[in-house]
Amino acid sequence: MNLKVLIVDDEENIRSSLIRNLRKWANINLVDLEEAGSAKEALEFLKSEHENTALIISDNKMPELSGTDFLKKVASTYPKIMRIMLTGHADISSMGDLITAGICAFIEKPWDGLILHSEIAKALELYKLRKFSEQQDKIQKEELEIAQDFQESFFQIEIPKSKNFNFHLHHQAASERNFGGDYYDIISFGNERYLILLGDVSGHSLRASFLAAILKAYIYSDFLVKHKTTEVSPASFLTWLNDKVFKLLQKTPGVFLGFSASYIDGNAGTVTLANGGLPASLLVTKNGVMEACPPMIPLGLEKHYVYNEQKFEMNKGDLLFICTDGILPSGKITRYINKTVFYELLKEMRMTQSGPQMLIKTATATETSLLEDDVTMVSVLMN
Repeated sequence: MNLKVLIVDDEENIRSSLIRNLRKWANINLVDLEEAGSAKEALEFLKSEHENTALIISDNKMPELSGTDFLKKVASTYPKIMRIMLTGHADISSMGDLITAGICAFIEKPWDGLILHSEIAKALELYKLRKFSEQQDKIQKEELEIAQDFQESFFQIEIPKSKNFNFHLHHQAASERNFGGDYYDIISFGNERYLILLGDVSGHSLRASFLAAILKAYIYSDFLVKHKTTEVSPASFLTWLNDKVFKLLQKTPGVFLGFSASYIDGNAGTVTLANGGLPASLLVTKNGVMEACPPMIPLGLEKHYVYNEQKFEMNKGDLLFICTDGILPSGKITRYINKTVFYELLKEMRMTQSGPQMLIKTATATETSLLEDDVTMVSVLMN
């Protein structure tokens, strides 16, 4: 359907003259020229045709309702329509009214044909740009909603019920999205053995979200099928995953993957850790907080890279804390909480057998918002 340009003037000869001037241009640009003899008639027309009307050209001096007041009504009711005022010399009312009317151009009578065509062409182009931007925003919003639904369904996990461990998992996407590039899973191997996987695809785009989903497909369809009944080596897992995703990540420049694997055995009382680019895993015992597994390089940066692992004892009352970089980067101070305070909170989590939500509350109480980045935290308390 063609866009419409509505000409509003109480003088028929003015309307006819404008239509003659614009007819050739309108045919070339696939524009329908419409006319109204009063503001009232124009408003009646817009009730049914406002979606297709791109531009109104209105005279200022009209009976009953002036052009300024008419265009103010249009601005408040149909703000997407562009507005041009036809005026006689010194025919302009108060500047405040003109600003409220949102007029994009003035054309003086008698008009210059070149100026008339130029101003109308500019107004129509701006309308099309705004319309395109609005459509893109709508498409993006729909894509974000799809990605959110997809990730929520794809990453739904059931926290295992265990006689030896209390598991807590908290995932929170950055404030402007309800999805992100974090990967998280707690997999039971039976007989009180569990594999905790935590990953962070760099960036916060749809691409990061879908890459995280691809990881889950790789892990479940390949690795877990072969290792579900055997003891898992976290280092071997990261080495396997790095080889699996290296080519994929090479096709997406600037994207890499931080990932950690933690294998806990409740019968042996051990935890085995491997870390490719995430903050160090923290083991909280009665003696304090220990950085249990400092990071090696993220996945996807080096082909055939071999990861190492570390094994630690876990005793009753010990707490294992693992997170993505949304809250705990390496260094003397965490991104949002002073390191000393952070470690005291971890000790409190161990003593009260609570989950990581208190870290969120403390972090968001500071001046810097935690939600600038996705964050996923897993805590495991040995009973």
